[in-house]
Parts: sequence; structure tokens; C-alpha cells
Amino acid sequence: MHGQVSCGTNSGYHTHLRRGEKACDPCKAAHTDYQRRANAVRRSKKLIDQGVTVQAVTFAELYLAAPVPLQNRLDHQLGADIIDALIKAHDDYISMVQKGNAA
Repeated sequence: MHGQVSCGTNSGYHTHLRRGEKACDPCKAAHTDYQRRANAVRRSKKLIDQGVTVQAVTFAELYLAAPVPLQNRLDHQLGADIIDALIKAHDDYISMVQKGNAA
């Protein structure tokens, strides 16, 4: 039989549609899962070019914990002035937290 529906799959979902049928619940679920995964891949590819926003103190913590070659790459990309300001913000935050805990 040509065009047999493999229910519970993304291809089954599309077979239903090609036949003019309403997709069954397992096919709808499979299609939703497929779309969710495809969107996640697209978003991750987009992040490669755009980057993310992160709090300065959190970024400084990551920078300080990073291996030296990665720190060097970040120094080159962001510049020493920005890295120094991020580390100062981190140090000020740690100092503030420690003073708060001592009180």
C-alpha cells in the first residue's frame, strides 16, 4: 500500500496532511517534538554569531576560572580595559558580600 502512515512519527504527521486527514495525536506529538528540536538547533546556530547577555560579575567569575588560553582570547576580543573593569566589579561584589556576611 502506497503512503502507509507510520503513526507516532514526523513523517506520519506529514502523510496524514498529504492525504487531507487530520493528524492523530501520536503524530501531532512527534511533529511537535521534531519542531522543538529543529528550533533548538536553529537557536544554537544563531547564538554562535550573536552571543548572549550575562551579568558582569558572572562573566568575571567565568573569566577567572577559565584556562589561560581562553583568558588570552577574551583579552584580545574584549580588550584589557573591559576585562579589568569586569574583574574590579567582581572584586567589589565579593567584598560587599563578605562584609554583609561578617555583619
